[in-house]
Amino acid sequence: MAIRSQMPLEDRIAITTQMLSPERKYGQATELAHTHGVSRQDVYYIAGRAHTALEVALLLRSGPAPAGNTLTVTPIRLERAVVTLGLLGVSERDSLIGLEEMLDTRRSPGYVAKVLRKAEHLAQARNIELLPSLSGLLASDEIFLRDQPILGIVHPASLYLTCLSLTAQRDGETWGCQFLDLAGADGVISDAGSGLAAGAHLAQVACHAGDWFHPLHLAAWVDAQYERRAYSALAEQYEREDSVLQAQTSKRLENHWQKYEAARAAADQAIERYDQWRERYLKLRALAAQFDWTTGLVCLPEQLQADLQALATDFQHWAQDTRAQALVSLLKNQAVALTAALPHLQHALAPLLHSWGVEATRMVCRLWQALQDWAFPFWRPEQRRQLEQAITESLAWAAALASALSTPPATPLTSTSIFTRQAGSRAVPLAERSGFKQCLFDAAGLPLCRAGLPMPLRSAFICGTILVEHKRGRFACPLVFPQPTGQPCPCGDPHLAKGGCLVTMSTCIGARIRYQLNRDSDLYKHVYK
Repeated sequence: MAIRSQMPLEDRIAITTQMLSPERKYGQATELAHTHGVSRQDVYYIAGRAHTALEVALLLRSGPAPAGNTLTVTPIRLERAVVTLGLLGVSERDSLIGLEEMLDTRRSPGYVAKVLRKAEHLAQARNIELLPSLSGLLASDEIFLRDQPILGIVHPASLYLTCLSLTAQRDGETWGCQFLDLAGADGVISDAGSGLAAGAHLAQVACHAGDWFHPLHLAAWVDAQYERRAYSALAEQYEREDSVLQAQTSKRLENHWQKYEAARAAADQAIERYDQWRERYLKLRALAAQFDWTTGLVCLPEQLQADLQALATDFQHWAQDTRAQALVSLLKNQAVALTAALPHLQHALAPLLHSWGVEATRMVCRLWQALQDWAFPFWRPEQRRQLEQAITESLAWAAALASALSTPPATPLTSTSIFTRQAGSRAVPLAERSGFKQCLFDAAGLPLCRAGLPMPLRSAFICGTILVEHKRGRFACPLVFPQPTGQPCPCGDPHLAKGGCLVTMSTCIGARIRYQLNRDSDLYKHVYK
């Protein structure tokens, strides 16, 4: 078979003429391929190329020839070209070669330097405009890229990354140079790294506070490990117990019984260690709060340091492995650092104390702390009750917070004044279920029916048909549930004959306020016009 690239021109013309002829018969391509010793694909390729060449050659070109593409070199385009070349890493002297080759324009080295300095000043001014106010404490830590440290400093309030530097070292001098650029910041929060601490000392950082993440993370990790060990030891005890029950001879029974006693002792010890560690872990979790749950005051640093030292001693008695010992060492050595941010927090609350008063500020701080800790699922019952009490007693203050922020009162807010101003006056739509527009509750929080009787909770469920899922309860007639009393309804309600009244409402904290709120009051209409 012939090679297409070596075919003579006469053969190519013959193939083109016959393939492009409108009178071409069926099988012409196969016949031409056999005649010239090429493949059918070569025949179609030659015909296609010829067809394209004919279209280009026969294209009409009447009128003047189109003008070529032109590029107008303006001063702005020149400046953009210089800045772009600089961003790409081209040196100032090599930028001159690029301008001459690409834009056919010659400029002096001084021109390039002037344009770059102008761009730097504009970028610096723009960066200053975008820079947030770095007030408060900044978070600092280091990450690694192939064992090379990257020093990072973040403004927690805005998540603005004030520093992200790839360095060769992470010692005190390197960190100190990074901290020197933090003008306006009150201090930094970091872990117990020696380089971070040395850098903060060299840069004379006003407040170097320790972070609570690492001790809480260590305590939670050990807690989970002790829990797994306790369950494993308990499973071993059950397995030994089954062996004792299946023993057929006295010798096997004695042997399995000894192993069972050892497994039971080990399980009791593992369970005891886990229970004791969990109790102290919950104490540590509670000590991490910035505000006291019961008073709303900022925790006292000296008292908190003493509590941390005592808790570290308790932890040490039950510490069994390396991570547990690391937590003990961290609490003992970092007790002062973990409380260093509390005086700063007290100072930051000064404007609120001046505007709202002491009692209102304390209630707001108490509510904030309770809501922060509420999501933690492992509180003991007494701790959970303290949080519930803090949230319940602070709901009225949260409802009045919007109006207090917009128009600070002339006199400090007190508990009496807040509750007098219709506690909980938030513009929350009221679902008028069962014909109730307003509802009263007894001391236990149970709704009162029309006859004034407390309605017990018959059942509860999670409502998933709305945007935010929450728990709802169905409260039944006390004359019917839990046991029928046979007494008539004091108000003659006709629902008694059909099983009594049934009220469905949310059981979450604060749901009663929506029913107790007087939406026809003058105060409500004044606040929500």
